[in-house]
Amino acid sequence: MPRLTDALRRLWPVPVLVVLCSAGILVAAAPDPPPSAVVAWARAAEWGTFGNEKSTLILDTTPADVPALLQLLADGSEPKQIAARYALGYGDVSSEAAIRALRADAASDEMRRRGMYIAVMGQRGAQADRAALRSVLAEEPLGGDWSSTQAAGFALGILRDAEAVPALERLVAAEHAGGSSSAGEALRWIRHGPWNVDALPSRTDEDRMIAAALRLGLPRTGGASVFNDEARGGIWILDSDAWRFRAGGRAADGMQVDFHSQQNATGTRGILSLSVYCTGCCGTGYDYVLTRDGKGWRVDGLLHTWIS
Repeated sequence: MPRLTDALRRLWPVPVLVVLCSAGILVAAAPDPPPSAVVAWARAAEWGTFGNEKSTLILDTTPADVPALLQLLADGSEPKQIAARYALGYGDVSSEAAIRALRADAASDEMRRRGMYIAVMGQRGAQADRAALRSVLAEEPLGGDWSSTQAAGFALGILRDAEAVPALERLVAAEHAGGSSSAGEALRWIRHGPWNVDALPSRTDEDRMIAAALRLGLPRTGGASVFNDEARGGIWILDSDAWRFRAGGRAADGMQVDFHSQQNATGTRGILSLSVYCTGCCGTGYDYVLTRDGKGWRVDGLLHTWIS
């Protein structure tokens, strides 16, 4: 009997395992959940496809995406790193880890990478962020890194940072310096303050997003007061300190504007694309990055997207 007892004691795990397996208790580890659309696209990003889904990175990035994006930033291919920078810089992440990673990333290659760090500082807008943005404008050689200077100028204009006025004036005085155009726009926005919007074509979400852009200011439109909007069948009029829309109007020599908006599924994050055309063959485009809270839509960022 002792020998039988010893044998059973040595074998006792086997019937227990059989019972557990037959009961479905002992199962393989649950598979990882599928990645979000943002992470999936960033992992698949290649040079030929990068421009196709940038709106996803802006609109749909959440704090839950940050760990995977930081991993791509650290060891992904260059297109994947660009996608990760874009999502961490313009997505709605509010992550100190993302800010630290973008700061370190920018330090390793300032001319190419710090635009996203500037974007996230502009969206956060703390006093330390504003000081850092002003320091970008004060660098030498003047205008050497035009993309960073432009991004910093727009960010300070959106924040209406009055302390940035001397640095912005210096850039405007150097007419051929990189970023002087955005510096001029920022000065105009800071000095004027928010514009009023008295009348809109309708009360759609897109119209409310347009109103947020008008309150901030439209780039490259200084001096003009009438803008044709064919899609809405009328004209935008800047009369003194207020914008209004006149349905059915048409200005023969007016500039042309075109607006197109996108939102995320929850309606808390949006992109308003603006195209501005002069009376000749020139034109330029911008993307406003907006967030909606209890007070409505506000502009968090501005990207210069094209020029001709």
